[in-house]
Amino acid sequence: MCSISENLKLCTCSDILDVEELENYWILYRHRRGRDVRIMGLVTTPIKYLLAEGVENRTKVSLAQILNDNNCFDFPYKPKAQDMLAIFLHPEKFKIQEKIQDYERLDYGFEYQGGRWNICDYDTFEWQWKHTEYKSGKAINVFSE
Repeated sequence: MCSISENLKLCTCSDILDVEELENYWILYRHRRGRDVRIMGLVTTPIKYLLAEGVENRTKVSLAQILNDNNCFDFPYKPKAQDMLAIFLHPEKFKIQEKIQDYERLDYGFEYQGGRWNICDYDTFEWQWKHTEYKSGKAINVFSE
C-alpha cells in the first residue's frame, strides 16, 4: 500500500467543471454566519470501513500533518477559523479487496481552528448546511510509492 506524499498539492488547475469526476479531489468550504440550508439525502455505508485496521487513522494524521507543515494550495490562501477542507481519494491505492463503485471515494475532513488544520468527520449535509463552497480542484502528488 502507498503512503500519503509530503508533496501533496491541492490545485485549482483542473479543466473539469465537476471535481467529483476527478480521481482525487478536494473542496474547501467557508463558514457563513446565518446560513441555514436543510438538505435531505440517502445514508450509505462509507467505504472507509473496508480499509485495513489502522490505515484510516494513519491517513488522516498524515494529511493533517502535511496540511499544517506545508502550503498545499496553488493559490494565495489564508485560512480562517471554521474553514473546512474535504479531501476525497480514490480507494484503488488502498488495496481494498471488495468491489467498489467507480464513483466511490474515501473522504477526509479537516477544520481550521486555533491556527491549524484539525481532523474532523466529513459530513456532506452538515457542512453544506453551515458553509458555502469556496474553492475546489484536483489533488495531485497524493501518494508516494
